[in-house]
Amino acid sequence: MTNGTVVLLFSTFSQAQYEQSVCAVRYIFITWAPNRTMTFDHDKAMTLSRPDRSAIGSMDEAVKPLCDLINGSDNYFTTSSCAGRIAVMSESGDHNKQKAEWLFVSHHPISITTLKSSLFPLPHHEVWFRQESMILHVMCRTHEDAFTLVGEAREVGLKRSGVISSKNRIVVEVLGTERLELPIAVNGELVVSDEYLELIVDIANKKLKRTREKIKKLKNRLSTFLGP
Repeated sequence: MTNGTVVLLFSTFSQAQYEQSVCAVRYIFITWAPNRTMTFDHDKAMTLSRPDRSAIGSMDEAVKPLCDLINGSDNYFTTSSCAGRIAVMSESGDHNKQKAEWLFVSHHPISITTLKSSLFPLPHHEVWFRQESMILHVMCRTHEDAFTLVGEAREVGLKRSGVISSKNRIVVEVLGTERLELPIAVNGELVVSDEYLELIVDIANKKLKRTREKIKKLKNRLSTFLGP
C-alpha cells in the first residue's frame, strides 16, 4: 500500500487455464483507493488496455472475431482466450504441469509428418499427445448477463460452459467438450505404432474443426444482440 492505494493482481488461472497458458491472457491490475468501489467499466478499460502477456503475444486468429465482438459490447469483456489446439508435451514422472516441456503446439490441423518431426529426439520422460477445445473467460457486468452468455454457449454445443462468481467479479468460462489426451512415448521410445499416430491425428483434426465451427456459431448467435 502506498499513499492509500493498493495494487491488486487478478488472474483467471484455473487448472484448465494453466493448460491453455500459451494462448491469449490478460492480467487485471486494479488500483483501489479507500472508500471507492471499482466499477465494471473501470476494470474493463484497464484490462483491455494491457498488452497481451501470452507466449504468442496475441489472440488466436480463429477466436479474435468473437473476442472483438464481446469486448465491443457494454456488458462483457474477455480476460483470456484460446481457439483450441493440438499439442505434444513431455511430463516428468510426478506429472507436474509447471515442469512440463511443450514439444509442439499448433492452433491449426496438423499432418502425421509434422507430428513425427516433433518427436525426435524423444525425451526420456512421458510424452503426451493432446487436443484441447477452445476456452474463453469473459467478465460480465451482472449475473443475468452471465447466465445469458452461458445459455448461448451451451446452445451451440459448448456444453462445459458455466459461471465462476466471486464477491466482486462475475466470470463465465466458455468451454467445449472436444478433448483428446493420451501418452505416446515413455523412456525415450514410442509406445504406439505409426498407424495409431495417423489415427489420433485424424481424430484430433476433426475435433479441432468442430471446435472452430462452434466458435463461429457462438459469434453468430451473440451478434444478434451484441452487435454486428
